[in-house]
Amino acid sequence: MISARTGFSVGLARTCEASCAKMEGPMAQFLSEQPLLLLFLVLGLGYPLGRLRLFGTRLGVGAVLFVGLAFGALGPEVAAPEVLVQLGLVLFIYTLGLSSAPAFFASLRRSWLPNVLVLGVIALVGFGLLVLSRTHLLDRDAAVGLFAGALTNTPAMAAALDLGATSRTPVAYAIAYPMGILAPIVVLSIWGRKRGTAQAVGVISRALRIERLDAPTTIAEFQQRHGLRIVFGRIVHGGTTRVAGADSLLQSGDSCTVVGLPDAVARAESLLGSEVELPDAQSDLALRRLLVSSRAIAGRTLRELALPSRHNVIVTRISRGDIEWPATGDSVLLLGDRILVLGAPQDQETVAQEVGDSVRQLHELDVLALGVGLALGLLLGQVPVPLPQGTFKLGLAGGPLIAALLLGHVHRTGNIVWNLSFGANRTLRQFGLVLFLAGVGTRSGHTFWATLGTAEGPRLLAIGAGASLVSAMALVWGLRLVRLLPGYADGMVAGGHTQPAVLGFAVERHGNEDPNVGYSMVFPIATIAKVLLAQLLVLFG
Repeated sequence: MISARTGFSVGLARTCEASCAKMEGPMAQFLSEQPLLLLFLVLGLGYPLGRLRLFGTRLGVGAVLFVGLAFGALGPEVAAPEVLVQLGLVLFIYTLGLSSAPAFFASLRRSWLPNVLVLGVIALVGFGLLVLSRTHLLDRDAAVGLFAGALTNTPAMAAALDLGATSRTPVAYAIAYPMGILAPIVVLSIWGRKRGTAQAVGVISRALRIERLDAPTTIAEFQQRHGLRIVFGRIVHGGTTRVAGADSLLQSGDSCTVVGLPDAVARAESLLGSEVELPDAQSDLALRRLLVSSRAIAGRTLRELALPSRHNVIVTRISRGDIEWPATGDSVLLLGDRILVLGAPQDQETVAQEVGDSVRQLHELDVLALGVGLALGLLLGQVPVPLPQGTFKLGLAGGPLIAALLLGHVHRTGNIVWNLSFGANRTLRQFGLVLFLAGVGTRSGHTFWATLGTAEGPRLLAIGAGASLVSAMALVWGLRLVRLLPGYADGMVAGGHTQPAVLGFAVERHGNEDPNVGYSMVFPIATIAKVLLAQLLVLFG
């Protein structure tokens, strides 16, 4: 006897098949002969569809996959060329690795406890699906697809396909994906905390009167003694204002400006003295924002550039995308960064010529660095990795990801700058992702609708929803035990699920940038863990 739920699914599939049957023939034949037209139709319809709000959230680029599945339902021959799917995959993975490298290596040093928790939850979901696969309650490829879909991670699905998973993997992925978005949002709405995040993360500047130092000390000595991540801008001594340097003296009666995050600035105020106002008319020093567009500068630290000693200016802030932080000697300048420079106008002009400050120059893509980096990643993906039961390869997903993380960490080799500008990286990453999703959707659409109409469809949906709920609840309660600020914790839930839609919900919920910080702390290692676990599920499932 067929259950009501199964009957509904069968009816839905039959309705879809009947509708598609009317369109098959001329339409299917035409689209199969025009693969580029098919591809851009899917992109043109799917991307705006993903911008529409549904129950307070958006599908995002995931909508491209579902539009691709709809077109693929016309017939197995209606499919994008495989080489375009592979191109989209390697572009997406490589640019993702480049942009994630700084946060990934920083999180290994500083945020190990939340990352361990995220890894444990991901491993728990993977182990549960492995058990279902090994006990034959699920076939291997469906288990891998549910793992990637429930945790909304396209690179994991891509890695599995590259390692030999069948078309059932993207089918299961597409079935589980919507619940991978909704489950964390529901869990955060019910069990997430709103209070305790009154302080937003952002760089501030404050002028201080030096009153609490027992003896004169240099800025370098002060920084080393207290370990504060702040930047000193101006020093006012005897009515004269000058740019602060590492050797500048801090002494009682003088004034200075400090730049940093609110906690660090408040700590500096408690150590130095009370807040004062410094009229701009006291000196000819000014602030100017410059754009880093010179490849000779990109990938170098501020300490290497030695701007205070060479040009009598100091960089106080660095902006990359929508994120801004105080500049320190260890800060690495990348193409597209905007730096806030304090100094005399003539000195600022000299620095502007050195860093480039050219939008046109910035938009010229370094094809040499991109091509060599991708080639290295593809070669790495073909290297056999020994396992207790044979070998496996990192493939089109793992190879470029590992190569991009390493190259993004070293920044440059000789005259080759590996990092792309922020804008170029985002554009290539977005294009690669939608290209991949459109291709996978069209190539899996026929199988997807056939599977959804069987008794197995609702079962896959239920298992995917259960995996998403378990993951979200474990992260919420685990991060609560770690005693993080709620905004950070919600961002880490979104990062653990590698889901921008959940991050957007968290940002709107808290009204500040805390979730973005938490997201960036765990996103890189969560992505890598899912890619590797998806490959292990293919090998051992």
